[in-house]
Amino acid sequence: MHNGSGDTLFVSADTGLLTGSFARSGRYEAAAVLFASDSSVTAIWVPEISAVVAHLRDLLGAAEFDRLTGEGAAMDRVEAVRYAHEQIQLAREDLDRQVEQPSIDPVQA
Repeated sequence: MHNGSGDTLFVSADTGLLTGSFARSGRYEAAAVLFASDSSVTAIWVPEISAVVAHLRDLLGAAEFDRLTGEGAAMDRVEAVRYAHEQIQLAREDLDRQVEQPSIDPVQA
């Protein structure tokens, strides 16, 4: 994200892209929070955002989705960028753990 660059025009695009990335990688809660942190995320920036949000609502359930988006909506831009960075770091750590501990194929074992 463009934290510290002074360019806020593309933060909405970044937010939308990260929302989709988190949703595709199974980080549904982070996707919902991040989506709601920027009310400017629209289909102009991320064409598939409406489908992603509908999918998140279905997966999480309306009550949990609303709770998570409430958290995101309460964030200011700095908090949202910080949250996004934290979630990216967590995703990287999860990926590193998966690489370090490859699954064993029982057929080959």
